[in-house]
Amino acid sequence: SANQPNAKDSANSQATQNSANSQNALFVALQEKAKIIEPLLTKEIDLLIKEKVLQEPIDYALNCKAKRLRPALVLFAAELIEKKQNDFIPVALEFEFFHNFTLFHDDIMDNSSMRRGEETVKAKYGNDSAIVCGDALFGCAYNQVCKLSKKFSSEKVVQAIKLLTEYTILTGAGQLEEVELQKKQNATLKEYLEVIRKKTGTLFAGALETTMLL
Repeated sequence: SANQPNAKDSANSQATQNSANSQNALFVALQEKAKIIEPLLTKEIDLLIKEKVLQEPIDYALNCKAKRLRPALVLFAAELIEKKQNDFIPVALEFEFFHNFTLFHDDIMDNSSMRRGEETVKAKYGNDSAIVCGDALFGCAYNQVCKLSKKFSSEKVVQAIKLLTEYTILTGAGQLEEVELQKKQNATLKEYLEVIRKKTGTLFAGALETTMLL
């Protein structure tokens, strides 16, 4: 019958359903990993930073709702390669701190007053606080790399530091290239994708690369 699906249509439908199921399973798995990281963020910050003038804005930002995709990917990848998840907590925190450091500065450059449905640090505490607290988070990211020496060789820790330095440079380049791109009237898709690769893709790649090298 013309109304009955043929074998090819059925196969395509099944493949689509399987893909959707896989995506849902991955999303659920990442959500579970994110739940592990969530309570550790402000706990770690409060251990590292005692000055209220820094601690308060950072805790405020980290307590805002977020997906925590980068740290969740770290723990998910560690599990896939059959490593102890707890050994990679510092890597997960490293990339979430670094990500938020970039957001603090990004909100200043974009003059953004809202993020994730909440006031930005820039809007709530001012540009000066956003700049300096962002810098403090950057320091916290490097502190997490240093903590890796408890579980991994000094050679691997040095590699992780080098990678974080590379990601910092690439992310910064992407941020400034985005500013220049916004000034162009005829920006190309290729130019836009290159900016996104550096500004956003770098941290996802970095989180996974660091996990794999350890």
